[in-house]
Formats: sequence, structure tokens, C-alpha cells
Amino acid sequence: MANLDRHRSAQPSAAHEALAALIHAGVVECVISLNWDTALESAYRRQYGTGIPDGILFKPHGDAADPQQPWMLPHLPGTLDPDLRDRIRSLVADHPRTLLIVGYSERDTVVVDQLIAPLDQGWRVCRMGPDVSGSDDIPAVADTALPALANGTRQREATSAWHTVPFSGRHDISHALAGERLGPSDVEDCPRLPEVALLVDALRRDHAVVLNGDSGCGKSITAYQALSDLLEDGYEVLRLRDDARKRDLRQWMADLSLYPHRKALLVDDAQDLPADLVRELAETATADQLVLVVGVDHVAGGVTTYRISNIAAVGALARDMRERSDEILPKIRALDDFVGNLAGDELLMNRIEEASTKDSAWLFFYTLTGGWRRTERDALDLRGHDRSDLLLLALAIAQIASVDAGVTTDSLGPYARQLGRDRAWIDRSLAILRDKRLITGNDGVLRCAHLRSAWALIRWMLHPPRYSHTPPQPVTIPPITSAAETPAAPLPPPIRRTERPRAVLPDHQVEADRKTAAALFRFSLDSPHIPLRGAAWLIGRNHDSESRWVLNQYDVLHRPRIHALAERALATPTGPDAAMAAQLLENLLSPYEDDCLDLIRDHHGGPRMGTRCHAGKRLGDR
Repeated sequence: MANLDRHRSAQPSAAHEALAALIHAGVVECVISLNWDTALESAYRRQYGTGIPDGILFKPHGDAADPQQPWMLPHLPGTLDPDLRDRIRSLVADHPRTLLIVGYSERDTVVVDQLIAPLDQGWRVCRMGPDVSGSDDIPAVADTALPALANGTRQREATSAWHTVPFSGRHDISHALAGERLGPSDVEDCPRLPEVALLVDALRRDHAVVLNGDSGCGKSITAYQALSDLLEDGYEVLRLRDDARKRDLRQWMADLSLYPHRKALLVDDAQDLPADLVRELAETATADQLVLVVGVDHVAGGVTTYRISNIAAVGALARDMRERSDEILPKIRALDDFVGNLAGDELLMNRIEEASTKDSAWLFFYTLTGGWRRTERDALDLRGHDRSDLLLLALAIAQIASVDAGVTTDSLGPYARQLGRDRAWIDRSLAILRDKRLITGNDGVLRCAHLRSAWALIRWMLHPPRYSHTPPQPVTIPPITSAAETPAAPLPPPIRRTERPRAVLPDHQVEADRKTAAALFRFSLDSPHIPLRGAAWLIGRNHDSESRWVLNQYDVLHRPRIHALAERALATPTGPDAAMAAQLLENLLSPYEDDCLDLIRDHHGGPRMGTRCHAGKRLGDR
């Protein structure tokens, strides 16, 4: 019976799904099931990720999930166990309720005499079925009537600030290898970082935790893996919807009334939220309402905080990939056919070794699978789709300027106008980008597949110059024959890996791409709405010297703009934005130290040092 139930209960049923929703909302407080199957439990777990809370479901005739317990066969009289009797007595003592009888023939005299008849004395009793005719009865089958009863509950949940994470799907490791944004469906197959266990322990102990880390270090998947472990403790995982970020904390808390059972709240990408808001949310945490906040930068003080170690993360991934080399090799070859075991291939272990030198989990997988080849390939392919690559570039710049908060379709409009494009082109291009899985969209908020993908695309569109050099010949020192009886054998020459082939565009296309990218950079940096941190990211984060050279050549980082950004940073009052202003000034000081120092001295009334830059040029000189 248990084996038969395993297959049948996996099939969704409208009645069971609706009843699970009513239980979840607290509308149904107690269920007495005289069936053996686990269809209701499966429906609840499918929708809410965890089991039905204790004290709600009773199965006095047996349970396919626990076949060792006594079962009541159809020819035997029923029974009510003591726990069920105690639960009914507590409900009766509290206040009158409604007893809903669904699909039950009422032929079992024990159940009728000891349960239904006593409750009928003080409660309203309704029967549901196609042949019922009482004044309070519902003449309809359960598959029709229960979904109608649950409709209002479902609608309220759909518009709330919170979304249940059921952990129902499952991706294999290919999802992580391809560099896609990781989520609940990746918790099983992705390697676990040491911070997972730390988070679980801290949430159980302190109830509120902040997880920080650089972009691409594995924060989101670590958070989801930790929260998935808490499902067995009976916690339902709720993620703050992207479109709810602009609502205030009172609305967030009010919407939690729709989720009356134990829960763990997840706020991901919290770097764009005010620190006070994060702190106030953390202060609502209890043993029955955990709070986990995840962000790129430090998002709040006074809360237990962990930061993912890039070095430890890359080390853990390298170890896991070596152990799973037979499994991952065909998946990596599907992404980069330069890797393999044939003559001329790059050995997988060599690629893992190269990847292990990188400074983040995302960059580890990006290197392991030759991600740079995919960025170029995707961008080149999109050029043939009415230059959809330009919309992806605009989205990448806007995403970085928003500090990875993402953008809406409407906010892409001004960028498109800089390109001489209209809304119809935006809609067509977004459809292509979604089809190719180059962007993600949650609650109307768009992002590149990952923040690192955005940076890789920007670097490609800037077409930074490449320089080559001939490595010097190693100096060979002959052995001293008198120092050993047998001369040592000469070492084999080092293996030099040739540069991987990259696409080369005609000069006029390179020039056009650079001008377009520079125009979008200038538009974003000149916007009065760009956050200070967003400006700091755009001008100073992840640019190598060659990319920065292109930005200088095309007037992105020229004197008036640098001065305007520095003056805006200096005008920032003391408060939560002061740290971001300091970060922006630090990024401006690196290439234009003397001019920025003069502005700082002017702001504070100190002596100027002149207008000569640290590198010996005037700001803005070419």
C-alpha cells in the first residue's frame, strides 16, 4: 500500500491542493482523514515546501507514510486515538466552529457516535458531496467546491509581499556550470560551502542573520541550502518579492498574517534596502519567525553577520569538482569542447587548477567552463537579431548602476532612446533574451543571468586592446658536476598554453560598439537618480586597465563628470550614505588623485596642491 501510494500521491489533485491551501491559511484548523493515502501531505509539501504543522492532521485508520502503525481495514470498526480526542476537546472548549464533512459515507458507527454526533450538538455541520441536500450542505464534488472555497486565500497570497519557496524543482550541476543564477532548484546538486552549517546554527540560535559576500561568491545558493535544511524543523521559507521592496515594513508584516505557521523570511539582494529597514525587520525575528538577509555589501549593524570567504569557497568547489570529474566532464565539454581527454584537448584537471586560482565561486565556474567563449558567442549571435545585444548591454549597465537591484522594462526606455530605439524594439529584444536565457525576470524586475555576466558583456562591448609579448628565454644554469656523483636529468620544458581564440570584429564595428557603450555609460553616470554606490560600481568595479583606457578615450571619465561625481559625494550628509560617498571618492581618487584631493581640500577649506595629476597629466588630457 505504501509503494502504491508513493506514485498516486505524486499526482496533483484539485481537492487536495485546495484543502492544503486552506490549512496553510489557518482557515482549516484540524483535519481528520479516514484514508490511508498521503495525497494531502504531498499537496501541502508541493505548495509550501514543508510538512503540515503538528496537531492539524489526524489519521486514525492508518497512514501509508507510517505502515508500521496499526491500520483499520474496511470491515473493522473505527477508533479515535487519545491525541485526536484531546485535540477535539480543546477545540470545543475554545469556541464553536464549523465541521465540514467531505466525501464520507458516515457508515462507521464509532466515528459517527464519538465524533460527528457530539459536535453536531454545538457546532454547525456542513456536508459536501453531489447528493447532499441539507440547508447548510454544499451540493458539489470536492474537486469543484474546495478550490472555490480556497480561491480568496490563493488570491491574497498571490498579491502579498511574500512568496513561498517550495523547493520543488531540481537542477543538476549543469545549471551552476553554465553560470546561471542559482536558486531553490539547485540546493541538492550544488556543492555546499562551510557557511551553510554556520547559517543554520545561527538561525536556530539567534533567529536573525545577515549574510554578506562579493558578487558571485555563492551567497544566494548558500542561503537557500541553509533554509532548505530548516524545512525539516517545520519552517516554511518565504522570499520577499522583488516588487514588494518599495512597500514599507508595516505592509510586509501585515502580509505575514497570511502565513500563520512557523516561517523563515529571506530577503535577497538587500544591498539596495535602507540599513534601518533591514535592522527593523531583523528585530521582528523570533523562534517561530526567522529572518535571513543577504546582500553584496554590509547591510545592517547589530545583527549576527557572516561573510562568505572567496578563498574557502573556491577551494571547496575545486575539491568537489575533482571528486566528481567523471560526472562533470561531459557537461563541461557541452559548454567548452576545448576540454577533454583527446589529443589536443585541455585536460579537465588542468582547467580545474586554473579555475582554482580565481577569486569567486562564479568566476571559478566561468573559467572552468570557458564562460568567456559563451559571452562572445551570445553577443555575436544577438547582433543578428536587430542588435538585441545593445539592449542586453543597456540592461547590464543599468543593473550595475542600480547596485544589482535590477531594472524594469519601463526604465530601459531612456536607454533605448539613447540608441535611437523604441518600445517595440525593447519588447522584441527582451523576448529574444528570455528565450536564450540571458536574462532573468522576477516580479517584473529584469537582470542579466548574473552580475558577472553583465560585467563580461560590458568588457566585450568595450573591446579593450590586446597586447602580446614574447616571454624571455629562461636562463639555464648548468649543474656543478662536482656537487653530485650523477648529474641530474634536465627538467622538461614548461608547457605553455596558447591563447584561446577570440572573435575579432572589423575596426568600424569595434569603433561603433565602443561609442555606444560609452554613450550608455555617460547617460547612466549623468543621471541624478543613480545611487552613489551605483556610480562607484560603474567607474571603479571590475574594470581592468585596458577597459579603463577605453572609457577614458571616449570621454566617460573626463574632468567635468569626475568633478560632478566628486562634488556630489562631498555633499553627502553624515548618515547611511556616507560610506557609499567615501567608496565613490576612493574610486575617483585612484586615477585622478590630485584633482580630487583639491576638491576635498576646497570642501574643507584646506590649501590646494595644484592641478597636476598623480600620473603627471592634467585631468582630461589625452
